[in-house]
Amino acid sequence: MSEQDAKRRRQLLQLAALGPVLAACAKPVAPTEPAPTPSSSTPPSALSLPPATPSNMAEDSTVTANSNPVVVDVWHDLVCPWCRIGCHQLLAAADRFSAESGGRSVSIRYQPFLLEPSTPPEGYDLRARLASKYGAARLDQMFAMVTQRGAAIGLHFDFAKIRTSPSTVAGHALLGAASPSQQRPLLEALHQAYFERGENLGDLKVLTEAALVAQMDPGHVADVFADKALHDQIRASAQAASRSGIDGVPHFRFGTKVLHGAQPVEALLAAMRG
Repeated sequence: MSEQDAKRRRQLLQLAALGPVLAACAKPVAPTEPAPTPSSSTPPSALSLPPATPSNMAEDSTVTANSNPVVVDVWHDLVCPWCRIGCHQLLAAADRFSAESGGRSVSIRYQPFLLEPSTPPEGYDLRARLASKYGAARLDQMFAMVTQRGAAIGLHFDFAKIRTSPSTVAGHALLGAASPSQQRPLLEALHQAYFERGENLGDLKVLTEAALVAQMDPGHVADVFADKALHDQIRASAQAASRSGIDGVPHFRFGTKVLHGAQPVEALLAAMRG
């Protein structure tokens, strides 16, 4: 084992000791939902992962500009702090890959994952839910670890402002309805709204303000917000991901190669290179 691999292993063990939320945001098994297939018994490359959701299958401008893009699927939830870190690292890796390969593009398809599928419209108390899973005494340590990790890559987290964990179904639907050029600024705006200002991602006003950053039509946002059939599609896609064996996020697929957790840029870059 190389020194770099040994260092990475020590980091993962340190994070794992603080609970799954620090290595990846782990999803509890809902009693009304079939339990996910244990990933420990299935090699990551053999997971039967669901296809991309139709809302993310619109023609990508990067695909038409480059006939051989690297396609990456990332399963994430908008209220998962490690998903924010992982997606940020993925975009950084994509930028580096494009620069070093002479402009070869990376097509990122954002796939929905619901950490708490039963979240009511008004959301739930974040601290009470985390305390029930990991113990109240560990929350400050957990928040500090995420904040420190985010600060190291230029991301700000203000957990003092985050009191509620909202439903993310509408937010996922909005991201899937955005054009490829709009998805990056929209995702960043949604993450900033929640993790830096503690805003409710289940609220139409908050979603509209984030969409305006990405130059989306407010009328289109309202339509997506009200489209219950689309919301059902998001829930079905997220449930399919759980049934396939994904029990935590972020989760990345590069063709047949799978990476799990908030990976460093170098690991994601290596996966893109193949």
